Amino acid sequence: MPAGTGRDVFERFRSGLADARCSTRTSQRWRQHYAGAATRLAKRDGQTLPVFAHVVDSLRSARLPTEYALIPFVESGYRPQARNPAGPAGLWQFVAPTARRLRIPMGTAGDGRLSPVESTRAAVEYLKLLHKRFGGDWRLAAMAYNAGEHRVAKALRSQKGAPGQTDPASLEGIPGSTRAYVEKLDALACVMDEASTRSEWLRALDRPVRRLDPRPGAALPGAPTIPGRS
Repeated sequence: MPAGTGRDVFERFRSGLADARCSTRTSQRWRQHYAGAATRLAKRDGQTLPVFAHVVDSLRSARLPTEYALIPFVESGYRPQARNPAGPAGLWQFVAPTARRLRIPMGTAGDGRLSPVESTRAAVEYLKLLHKRFGGDWRLAAMAYNAGEHRVAKALRSQKGAPGQTDPASLEGIPGSTRAYVEKLDALACVMDEASTRSEWLRALDRPVRRLDPRPGAALPGAPTIPGRS
């Protein structure tokens, strides 16, 4: 099925949100920090929109909240080739052990973490497990994605809480960076919500979006070609 237009993709994103309304408690700091995310999505010569479309459709197919589609903005700025000197790589910034556990191919033939298709397949698989483990609470699952599922589970046990019955913000023993991780996702959701009120932004999205080529090493739509390469 074709991805349709960017506006179609955005509507699928909005309709898949677990929390559709922008909270007044959302961090202004992170809203300002990620203010350019919506602009990147609408950029006509950019690669963000086709990748975002693939992520949104993959999450919808797995019946997961589309808040998770905002994770790559935090992890990699939606750059599939992003590398961190500390080891994480790709759109979802997987470390090698996690990538191997999720069956992402890594070897002399290439690093599957750099494939938006392969890495998203693995990320959705992992998020589905986390989402189920933490009672369908996307905030707890996002915390677990950032800090590790065992740390979040331990914090719940220490407070004798249960997923779905515990406010993620009240958990003790969770690093500040992990609390900020959820704040960033909330802020990004607000940035997208605010952008949707601008007619010029919606017009910029109203164009066809090519589906990603699943073949290993395939170029992204809009990516510059390398002379001598097919």
